[in-house]
Amino acid sequence: MSPLEIAEKIARDHDCRSARRWPIVEDIRRAIEAAKAPILWCCHVRGPDDVHASPDYETALAWSDLINDRFGPHTRTDENYPITRAAPAIWPWSPEAHAESLPKSIAEFTPRGA
Repeated sequence: MSPLEIAEKIARDHDCRSARRWPIVEDIRRAIEAAKAPILWCCHVRGPDDVHASPDYETALAWSDLINDRFGPHTRTDENYPITRAAPAIWPWSPEAHAESLPKSIAEFTPRGA
């Protein structure tokens, strides 16, 4: 039996639609449904706090490495130089926002002339 089926059985068996009884079960069901959705990844640049949608984790990691090599702490020229660090992260907004942002991110990270 899948986790969703278990949560639904608990909800049926205990009449969990009532707000007074087992209110957490509906939260469990929603979490299980959300877990079925694919994970959307991004490259999160801390410092300027930019977020770039990426097609997958490996791409987010590659983009992060590229940013860290170019703008990381080792490139600081003086103490006033801002510290920038990039890392893969789970996309914080809606799937629609990810789909809208993805082409722009790909264009930004595609080498010119490629």
